[in-house]
Amino acid sequence: MKLPSTLNQVSERAKALIEDNFVADILMPGCPFDGLFKSNGEYLLSVLDGYRANGVDWVSITVGLDHFPSIEKTTQMIASYRNIFNCNINPATAERFALVHSVVEMETAKATGKLAVNFNFQGSMPLLGNLDMVELYYSLGVGQMLLAYNDKNLVGDGCHERTDCGLSKFGLNLVAKMNQVGMIVDLTHTGERTTLEASEASTEPVIYSHSNPLALNEHGRNISDAQIKACAATGGVIGVNGVGAFMSKAGDDVSADIIIKQIDYIAELVGAEHVGFGLDYVDNTDYLNEILAGHSTKFPADQGYLDVKFAGPDAIPHIVEGLLAKNYSDEQVKGILGGNFLRVCRQVWR
Repeated sequence: MKLPSTLNQVSERAKALIEDNFVADILMPGCPFDGLFKSNGEYLLSVLDGYRANGVDWVSITVGLDHFPSIEKTTQMIASYRNIFNCNINPATAERFALVHSVVEMETAKATGKLAVNFNFQGSMPLLGNLDMVELYYSLGVGQMLLAYNDKNLVGDGCHERTDCGLSKFGLNLVAKMNQVGMIVDLTHTGERTTLEASEASTEPVIYSHSNPLALNEHGRNISDAQIKACAATGGVIGVNGVGAFMSKAGDDVSADIIIKQIDYIAELVGAEHVGFGLDYVDNTDYLNEILAGHSTKFPADQGYLDVKFAGPDAIPHIVEGLLAKNYSDEQVKGILGGNFLRVCRQVWR
């Protein structure tokens, strides 16, 4: 179902900041496509129309997961998504969406009224230990890849692993390969020591595509001050998410106000130039609950993962209004909306 636009519910100043500047949501779950979108391309496009309606200019869609460690399944997933957004195959999408591989292409998409789309991996297991796959996936539109999804993998520990080990030798080589190819190193879902060592090892900015501060809610998926500071020291950006379970113990608050609290905390700790959006919005929560129930080690029952609530892109106009009310400058808001992530992309992508 297409989310309603809330642009007309905010002040002209807030609306103008959104419409006149680049707005990015660097993480939208999209894998597996056949489950989340019921093998229905129009369902996917209707969800993305909700982003367009709320002023978003770029969305990065997850097309690979640690849950499905298969090169064959991952390439099939990418092929399905590329087919949907290929305007030569589907001319009807050409007026609304653009599959992009560069910042220039994203900016061109905005200038022509289109939503720019590219891809990400939530976990490095789609490589199956083969570093040569990094360049291939990057050429197919995968602009960022997080290292480990909640559990231990070949790179290091996930954030819900019982241990907190650092990067493996393969992990160090993977970070170097991603830096060389131009794929952004994403540390969300990954164990603390692994992330700190990856931040130190990377010669390019790293990101947390969809992470919130541990200091505001002691949840295993949230990140410590040390992680936030290490990311910022690389020139990186933390994308705050709108997942209720990560923002409060009750998990039922997905308001603009509580998302602003996440932004405030990070901005006060390391500066507003290191904050962005990675809302992690899921429309089909019924299917998500099936995934959560079927992967109990990745999603521990005591971490509030069942019946998760989400803030969608319709929260963004209200977040901007709230930031202005708290005396964030226009330049700071522009960065949070998308300018900060664009800065990282300009530096890292080849």
